[in-house]
Amino acid sequence: MMQKAYIGFVFILYTLGLSAQEVRQAEVSYVNDQSVYLRFQSTEALREGDTLFNQNGGQACLRIQKISSVSCLAERIANCEISKGQIFEVRLSADVTPAEEEAPEVLESPQVVESSSDSLSRSQVRDRSNSMRNKDRGYLNLSLNNGSTLSTNGRENYRTNFRASLKVDSLFGQNLSLEAYGNMQDFRRSYESDGENFRALIYNLALIYKPGSHHQLVVGRKINSRISSLGAIDGLQWEGNWNNWRAGAIVGSRPDFSNYGYNANLLQYGAYGAYDWRTKSWTGQWTLGLMEQRNQGAIDRRYLYTQQSMRWGKWSWFASLEIDLYENFDTAQAGTKARLTSLYLSMRYRPTSRLTLFSSYDTRQQIIFFERYDSDVERLLAEQGARQGFRLRGDYRFFRATHLGLSYNLRTNPTFGNRSQNLQAYLSHHRLPWIGGSLTYRFNKNQNGNLNSEINSLRYSRSFNSGFRMSAYYRYASYRYVLREITLDPQHYYGAELSWLMAKDWNLGIMGEYSQISDQDLFRMYLRIQKRFKF
Repeated sequence: MMQKAYIGFVFILYTLGLSAQEVRQAEVSYVNDQSVYLRFQSTEALREGDTLFNQNGGQACLRIQKISSVSCLAERIANCEISKGQIFEVRLSADVTPAEEEAPEVLESPQVVESSSDSLSRSQVRDRSNSMRNKDRGYLNLSLNNGSTLSTNGRENYRTNFRASLKVDSLFGQNLSLEAYGNMQDFRRSYESDGENFRALIYNLALIYKPGSHHQLVVGRKINSRISSLGAIDGLQWEGNWNNWRAGAIVGSRPDFSNYGYNANLLQYGAYGAYDWRTKSWTGQWTLGLMEQRNQGAIDRRYLYTQQSMRWGKWSWFASLEIDLYENFDTAQAGTKARLTSLYLSMRYRPTSRLTLFSSYDTRQQIIFFERYDSDVERLLAEQGARQGFRLRGDYRFFRATHLGLSYNLRTNPTFGNRSQNLQAYLSHHRLPWIGGSLTYRFNKNQNGNLNSEINSLRYSRSFNSGFRMSAYYRYASYRYVLREITLDPQHYYGAELSWLMAKDWNLGIMGEYSQISDQDLFRMYLRIQKRFKF
């Protein structure tokens, strides 16, 4: 009876009408536990606070915090899996006539599709966007996510997540601004006596002082986009810029390893320089920095960090590397020795408006904090081996609304003999006849020395002029443990998601999922409420 009602509910969702929105895509260029950095073809008309949806069609995962000309810094607003190279989309409202079609979803380096009825030039759109920003001194975003998982075997768990982000410009009428972002999490399991796990985390809490257009001073906890791999920094950060040149310095500490709180014993300091350039055909950015991290006064890590990104015509590439400069096998032999610990290279080529090709290579060795891992240094060095990864991806647009994508990933670790392969493919159509909306099929196959898996999924999504959005999906998964020669029973997932943007300040979302795993049935329900205050 429940399955019939569920199928009927999904069928009703399939028959609802479609709204017209402009879709713009962004690729994740860097991700850590606190923030996500994304690169756009253009950030024109985007606003701080805009929501980014995952490429599958629709879960709201990120919210834009800061915007530059081609990239943005975003915060997490849902428990989405996010990785480098992943594609997200932002939907911009467009004043279009009913005869106009939905803007096509372009999966890589898309060009902005402008409505023929839009008489505003790009400069006018930019001016209007800037004037809208200037009207508000700041905002406060509140988000409450509540989820429950019920099982026929009685193993239940409940999760509550509350997030808050704040930004205030011109504080006390001065060149002072305040930024804050944090969350509280409560996770409970009915089948454990000590099944409650509560924690409160602050990812960003900083005062920013800009006495002029050439200098900036930050006090508090904040991620520096110039040295984003460092993560959050507790302390002082200064940056100055002169034409295309920039320089900066930091002094402070790292968050505590166990609870992400303040820990003055984890001192860190460093400096960096950067150069940005832009010509008619070239755009680029280069950064070089030197960092030292300490633990209880002793050197934990000292390393050199550099990254470079460039864009030329149909080509774009990115490179970053870290070189560790300190070793301490024992106190008497501590000294300086260069060791490449991280290298990442990527290149994108777009020969036509329909085809985009991407490749990347990365190698990373175990990063050793000589004080934190004091008793394990010899073992870690003995097990040292560069983990290498290769990735190839291609996306092709057959028609205005049909897209095909293929990607292949290979990861190896010679020290342990590990080898992992991953093949992904998708086929998506974004203007379904008669019923409208988009339909996406995805295939994922993974093989490694322990586990082989295969996942197939089908997702339908649709938006409406009233701010209402829905999606429904089915996912089939199979797993096989290679070493133990065990094949698990197939797993089936059925789900639907609904979201409603109310008066631009309220967002309500609900997700339900039913899954069949072996001899048990699982029911998951998630409720999301978001409110944005402007002042």
